[in-house]
Amino acid sequence: MPLLKYCGSLREYEARLRVGLEAYLKLVEGSMGYPRERELESASEASGLLDCDAACRALQEVLGRLEDVEVCVITPAPGGLELLTRGGCERVVATDSSIETLAEAGRRPDVLVGDADPSLRLLGLALQLEVPYLLHSHGDNLYRLKPLTGLLRRSAVILTTQVETPYCTLPVGAFTDGDRGATIAMYFRASRVIINWLSSQGPSCEHKDLCDEGLKALKLRLAQRVLTYIASRLGYRVEAAGDQIILERA
Repeated sequence: MPLLKYCGSLREYEARLRVGLEAYLKLVEGSMGYPRERELESASEASGLLDCDAACRALQEVLGRLEDVEVCVITPAPGGLELLTRGGCERVVATDSSIETLAEAGRRPDVLVGDADPSLRLLGLALQLEVPYLLHSHGDNLYRLKPLTGLLRRSAVILTTQVETPYCTLPVGAFTDGDRGATIAMYFRASRVIINWLSSQGPSCEHKDLCDEGLKALKLRLAQRVLTYIASRLGYRVEAAGDQIILERA
């Protein structure tokens, strides 16, 4: 059963998440050529790693942390440390590949997002934090998720997907870790979202064991289109400010 239906009390957010699914299907699925059946197969296998009751509790915790506050979304792009240390940032959503930036700032994340693709060292650090972790399952990362079974069962993990599934997952639609973090904050009605984003430099692959910089650049361009689409549909104004994107709830 899909996670929001399983959780019951969170079903009111289904309509908001459908905006993200619409964005993914309209802007990403066709251009990237990702087969829907592969996404579903990955979600089917990965969902067996987790406890649905624990995922509901973790999702309720995410809602409590993000609703009606300013949220900073920290990615591996330049500017994350400056964003954390400038003041503000009532809550922090961090990608699992930006753990070291948070450690340098002396800040603990309130929510983690990721798809198990940073180096195994960074992934291990992320799982040790024991904060709600929205871990993304997609068609080509199951080989990374399966070895983590033991660790996942001890963590507050919510499995997210790009498409709707009949399994105990949260279908968020958003495409890369950074836009997924910002989108989740908007789904749960954050008042303001600030994300450090690569606007003037090429993508960095330092946090990954394997990386195709050309493909990553293409994904980031698509991700920004998805983020803008979702923001406009959920009632957020979008402002680009240097290497930041600011999403202000109207």
